[in-house]
Order: sequence, then structure tokens, then C-alpha cells
Amino acid sequence: MPQRRNLGDWGVGIAAIVLASMIWLHAVTETPSRRQFDIPLLVERQVTDAAGTGQLVVSNSPPKTIHVLASGSGKDLLRVSGSDFVLRLRPSAANGPTTQSYSLTPGQVESHAAVSINIEQILTPTEVSLVLEPLVQREVPVRLALALVIAESYTQVGMPTIEPDHVLVDGPRSRVEALEAVWTDSLVRDQVRGDIDLRLALQADPDQMLTLNRSDVRVSIEVQELAEYPVPGVPVAVRNTGGKDVSVEPSRVQVKVRGGADVIGHLDPESDLDLYVDYQAWIRSGRKVATVQTPLNDLFEVQQIVPPEVTVIVPQPTSPQDQAKGAD
Repeated sequence: MPQRRNLGDWGVGIAAIVLASMIWLHAVTETPSRRQFDIPLLVERQVTDAAGTGQLVVSNSPPKTIHVLASGSGKDLLRVSGSDFVLRLRPSAANGPTTQSYSLTPGQVESHAAVSINIEQILTPTEVSLVLEPLVQREVPVRLALALVIAESYTQVGMPTIEPDHVLVDGPRSRVEALEAVWTDSLVRDQVRGDIDLRLALQADPDQMLTLNRSDVRVSIEVQELAEYPVPGVPVAVRNTGGKDVSVEPSRVQVKVRGGADVIGHLDPESDLDLYVDYQAWIRSGRKVATVQTPLNDLFEVQQIVPPEVTVIVPQPTSPQDQAKGAD
């Protein structure tokens, strides 16, 4: 029996504590109070210039939020957050590039709260500066952020194709003119054995001051199985002859090429390899033979030319007597 009385006393004590807490909480939440929090600062970035002939745009990065002091009942202050308020700032029309400073006041704050809250004070920042520049547009090349590892016995054929390879960028003049390229998101692949054809997003401006006319581009990369083929009967041309009728012996050679199987399997020896001898370079070298050259090619690699050197044949000038005999 004494134990039961103790338990009952304990329960009465707990109830009294709960009741007292509720009374205290009610009193506190109904009591006028103050609270600090951050609210968004929204800056309108564009404005028509004073002459009405063009657009100015904000080119610096004002703070995204401001710190304020609010007052109201404790209950109401617990029900609101910074997102229930906003301070909007619109630059004034101006002539040409300029910097404008604005004092921030509680009266500029808009409230979307369902309860009555008073913004008493702007704590920080109390002033915001906006740098205005002409709004310009420029075409900028697209650059591919690429990290490919091609599988063994395969090769990349040619350069990646980006469509479109330029985009239009709008923004403050200083930033647009300083922009060298717009980069894609990274394309990272390992042990690639086939073609790649996909859309890649363009990297957005982290400061949100530049606007692109598109959000992505198409990227195509051709990958083929690696092969080596000999191509016989490739003609050798002579360049920089100065109008002379110069030829080489042999006039045709064999070339071993290495690259994508589909590419080198369809090479035309008459037009696709473009072998040549530079006549002026041969004269300057003083050698009896000339080295056969080939321009660099993105689609395949020339591994060997047989023979690598040829004899240059220059017709000898004829004397007047020989010309007369020829006429007879």
C-alpha cells in the first residue's frame, strides 16, 4: 500500500510539470519577441539605358541574401522562415557603364508570410553596389572536355565532331569579350571499342551572368578496329617546280598505312595519300635523291613508303642547234 501511494504522488508530480510547461510555452509564444534570419535578395539584372537605345546588365555579383531583424509574437516568429520574405532591387536607367549604390531599408522587404511579422532592421549588408555594363552578344567556340581510353587494337578516326561547334553568348561586355570558349560537361570513357554519339550539356556560368542560346551539343566520335594495309601504285607529285617539267623515278611507290579498317580499306591511291617531293627543298639539300613526303592526316597514319627516296629528273635545256635539228 505505501508503494502505491508513492507511485500516485509521482504521477501527480509529472502532470504538474507538464501543465506548468504548457502554461510557460503559451506565455512565451504569445510574448512579443525578436528573431534574426536571412532573406533572399533578388536583383533585376537588366535595364534599358537612359537613351532607350540599348540594354545595360549587372556585371558584378551582389549577395544572394541579406540578414535582417524581425519582431512579432514568439508563436508567429516560429512559424516563418527567410523564404517568406524577399527584397527586390532594380537598377536605375543610366548612360553607359556605371556603378550604382543602393541603401537597403526594412520598407523594401516584401512579406509573403501568413502571419504578421515586422522587419525592424537590415543588419547586413546595409548597402549594395551594382556595376552596369552594356549587354552584348558574341559567337563563341565550343570545347569538348574529353578523356577517352581507346581499347587495344582499336583507334579513333579523325577528330570528334561537335554540332554546333559555336554558341551565342549574351552578357556583360567585359565578361563576354574575355570568354575564349564554352566547355561541355566531361566525357570520360574507358576501353572504347565503338562509335560514340550523344548529347553533352554545356557548362553554365557559375555566376549566372552569361546566357547561352542552347543548353547542349551533339558529340560524335568514330572508333574503328585497327588495321594495317599496303597500298601499291601511289603516285608521287613534284611541288614548287617554278614551271619546270620535273618528274621523279620511280613515279609510283608503295605505302603502308595504319588506321581504322573501314577507312584504309577504301583508300584511293590516286587521290587520298597525296605523296610529293619538294623540288626547291631538294635543290637546297644538294642531294642526288629526294625524300618522299606526305602531309599529316587525321584519319590514318603512313607508316612506311617504299622506296622512301626517288630520283628527280629535270629536262636539260636544248641548244639552238639541237632545236634546229629537231625542226628538220
